[in-house]
Amino acid sequence: MQYDNIQSISDALNGRIPGLLGSSNIRGIGDALFIVDGLPRDISTINLSEVAQITVLKDINASLLYGSAAVNGVVLVTTKRGLAHKHQINVSGYYGISVPTALPKFLSSADFMKLNNEAKVNDGLIAQYDSASLSNYSLGNMYRYPNVDYYSGGYLKSFKPFFRANTELSGGNDVATYYANLGWNQTGSLLNFGEGKNANQNQFNVRGNVDFRINYFIKSSIDAVAVFNNTKGPVGNYWSSASTMKPNLFAPLIPFSLIAPDNAILGELGTTELKARKNDVNGMYLLGGTSSYLTNQIADGYSGGVNENVQRTFSFNNRIDFDLNQLVKGLAFHTNVSFDLYTRYDQAITNTYSVYTPTWDAAVDSIVNLTKDGNDTRTGSQDVSNSYYARRFGF
Repeated sequence: MQYDNIQSISDALNGRIPGLLGSSNIRGIGDALFIVDGLPRDISTINLSEVAQITVLKDINASLLYGSAAVNGVVLVTTKRGLAHKHQINVSGYYGISVPTALPKFLSSADFMKLNNEAKVNDGLIAQYDSASLSNYSLGNMYRYPNVDYYSGGYLKSFKPFFRANTELSGGNDVATYYANLGWNQTGSLLNFGEGKNANQNQFNVRGNVDFRINYFIKSSIDAVAVFNNTKGPVGNYWSSASTMKPNLFAPLIPFSLIAPDNAILGELGTTELKARKNDVNGMYLLGGTSSYLTNQIADGYSGGVNENVQRTFSFNNRIDFDLNQLVKGLAFHTNVSFDLYTRYDQAITNTYSVYTPTWDAAVDSIVNLTKDGNDTRTGSQDVSNSYYARRFGF
């Protein structure tokens, strides 16, 4: 933590252990077994500030004690414990930003159309777009001739913020010692519109390790961990959709200002659908789309609803150590009982929404008619899906 503020065990291991590929594969033969305080455990929910030591056992002899599951090696994780007559309180917190290493750079509509024409000609087909269309999509009104870059600053921030706070307390006496860790991690979102602006991930973790002496030859320890993780954001998968949507398909937003009024001389009544709308964006835009694209990542972000991924982890173990040195020199044994609970699910309030396809006046950049597809509904009911539950006892 003196060097890079890494918070996860897997990130801490990356590139630091000779022969370790990634964070778990030793010598390329397979993933190692992770042992936390003497028991097999998932390390994904352990904050690095809770860890006192990490030991990587790479040879087969070192892993024999842990059975066939340890054939690919063992990673031993030891968490911190309190020291007698040494009371400590450590509080740390920091705020930072996370910047994408790289984002896809998509072609403009005009360039995409030119290359599309070239590909068709190379295949012996007729070019799809004429020169007038290429000119319009290069220089024309961006709502009438869409040129959408879903990785541009209009939809994404240049960075996302994160915040972390951690408190450690430890101490004790000759009879009992304790160590406690309380942490809060929050990460923002790169999305810069709709529900994406408020998207974030919050993780709260609490750990308590207590050691106490029962008599001169028996001592025990109790460890308990709870982790609460909530990730909230718009429904749908923005990144998957953004990577495949063509830039010239349609304008995601249709401004009211370009819709012809009822008394317009040109064409049909442009505001009939506008007045009947039940949903809009900031009182300025309708959601764009077509009969073939009734949903899209921009409309989902504004009107599709909110999804929250909920994860809960609880771990407990009790160890009792017996020192039988007075009976047989060097003789000792211990017991260990553990319980692990993990649950995960998505809970979403999903809305449906209408999308509109504009009809443009041939002479000027004015919308003279709107074709509506879909319905605007907000049921308010919550759906639970993608649930997973695991419970494990160990002894």
